[in-house]
Amino acid sequence: MAKCRYSVIVLITMIVALVFARINIARAEDELKTFYSKDEAGISITIDATAETVPGGNMTIATWVNCTAAPDVKVERINMTVYGFIGGEEKIPLATLDVMENRTLAFNNVSERNFTLIVPDDAWGATYVDLHLKYFIYSSGFEYNPSFPLTIVRNTYYEQLKEDFNNLNSSFIQLNSTLRQLNDNYSQLNANYSQLNEAYNELNSAHSELNGNYSQLKNDYDQLNQAYSDLQLNFTQLQGSVSDLDNTRRLAAVLGVTSVFFVVTTVYLVTRRPKESW
Repeated sequence: MAKCRYSVIVLITMIVALVFARINIARAEDELKTFYSKDEAGISITIDATAETVPGGNMTIATWVNCTAAPDVKVERINMTVYGFIGGEEKIPLATLDVMENRTLAFNNVSERNFTLIVPDDAWGATYVDLHLKYFIYSSGFEYNPSFPLTIVRNTYYEQLKEDFNNLNSSFIQLNSTLRQLNDNYSQLNANYSQLNEAYNELNSAHSELNGNYSQLKNDYDQLNQAYSDLQLNFTQLQGSVSDLDNTRRLAAVLGVTSVFFVVTTVYLVTRRPKESW
């Protein structure tokens, strides 16, 4: 029950952390940062973009183009190519954005555009932009091709690995402490085992000695029991002989009494018989 409750708490914590992480990512994608702002001859350009995003996340780019020359500026083209880095190393184009083409801007007229890109899942690090700008003021032509860094794509894989490493390192430290404690317990148990084993050997030796004494005593008991049985048998036989002697003694006494009575009777009869006269 406690284990199930612990699992539910961990699951809820992970869900809450994931929700907050998503909120932070969405908030980071909504926050724009100015990466390029420059006043050129007759024109000014400002480019904002998502300050920070993650692999697989969205990247927003906002452009403001303002005409600062009277009466107008003729823009032949304004486009930019956004680059990312696969694995933080291999440069690849993410998109080419057409900001403006063949358009006339009136004085103090601001043109605003917004673009949204999806960052590849395996790209991270700083993105870069190659900006191509070509326009005319009266008969004079101007062209600029600046490059500058843009949105930072966080290396969430590295961050996750770092977090996993920190968690594993924390677990390792805890397990190492537990191992030391278990090792101390093992040493104590081993010492106790040695003492108990020594005591067991002593008791086993004493048991063997007692067992030998028991065997000897049992042998003596068996001999004494046999002797007792023999004596009991002899006693029974003697009791039978005593009974026979008692019977014989009684018969002898009766016979003796009878003989005495007979003798007395005979004497009496002899003495009482009258004498014959001659």
